[in-house]
Amino acid sequence: MNAKHLRQILTSVIAAIAFLNVTAQEQKNATINVRTNETVNGSDLSAGQGQPNGTISLADHLNAALSVGTTGIGIDLSMPIDETFRIRAGVSIMPPIRHTANFKLTVGNKAEKTKYDKNGNPLPTRFERLSNMFYEMSGYKLSQYVGVYGEPSYHNASLLVDIFPFHNKKWFLTGGIYYGNKTIAKAYNKPEAGPTLFSVGMYNNMVERGNSGNEQDYILKLPTGGNSTMDVDLRDFVEGREKMGFQLGDYFLVPDENAMVKASVQVNRLKPYLGFGYGDYEPKANKRYGVMLEFGVMWWGGTPRVDCYGTDLTTQHVKGEVGKYINVIKALKVFPVLNIRFSRRIF
Repeated sequence: MNAKHLRQILTSVIAAIAFLNVTAQEQKNATINVRTNETVNGSDLSAGQGQPNGTISLADHLNAALSVGTTGIGIDLSMPIDETFRIRAGVSIMPPIRHTANFKLTVGNKAEKTKYDKNGNPLPTRFERLSNMFYEMSGYKLSQYVGVYGEPSYHNASLLVDIFPFHNKKWFLTGGIYYGNKTIAKAYNKPEAGPTLFSVGMYNNMVERGNSGNEQDYILKLPTGGNSTMDVDLRDFVEGREKMGFQLGDYFLVPDENAMVKASVQVNRLKPYLGFGYGDYEPKANKRYGVMLEFGVMWWGGTPRVDCYGTDLTTQHVKGEVGKYINVIKALKVFPVLNIRFSRRIF
């Protein structure tokens, strides 16, 4: 969302607040005129929650609330500004709910078709041949499928204004801002994938050095004990070989220098919000608890960025299971908010 659209939204909200405030003031004045000849007694004060004529003013009441929904688990404090407006300030955090996906390791960035010998038996794939080689070298086999965790990681502080335009004080409109962390979700490999990714990283380093074109990179010196070393010419080792990694459509993902595969979803920190809902404006004096439902949208500044080592995967043609997640993220220009809020009146 650009600055022009944000200004238009804020202008509309301000205009609506001004109009509703004038309407509320006219209703208040009419009520006062009707009651000018009435005597205010103790029961009137009780019905008006501590103020003559049933009015409510700033800091008359303070409510604490617990909310649960798409913004996570939150707490907030709220108080009335007058009979029409209420202000809320709070914080919320989404618990780390993990989802697991599996990435398939391949050799090279092109899919390999299964080949057969003259008797119809399948021949080992490039990955299987490399896996067998590493097993001979280390005693460990590479796993072709690597488990990856995906989990939300967002938290926000919020400042919201509720507008109750109707007489029954149930339906309301809400406008305000959320401010939180930039990374709202992350993905990273499971710990048990560490040995496989370490081996893949070591193999890729040898392939890169053997194909670098720099003679100093060709020779890998391995210590054999004492002051002696064994020189391995990597040009012979990598001849006809390609790197190992995860083919995600047009993007080929390889482990980083820490033997990890990871990505993150990033948005703007400041997120304007508009919504509506239904619930009690203020819990009554004889009913200290209230419940409200809230629906709305949070603008997070256009399409989220799916960052993978500096590459935005939303700009790539990503296939498979990962591609489905990327397509969902690309389609979400705003974040849907659906919360249920349980409040208790403090005073």
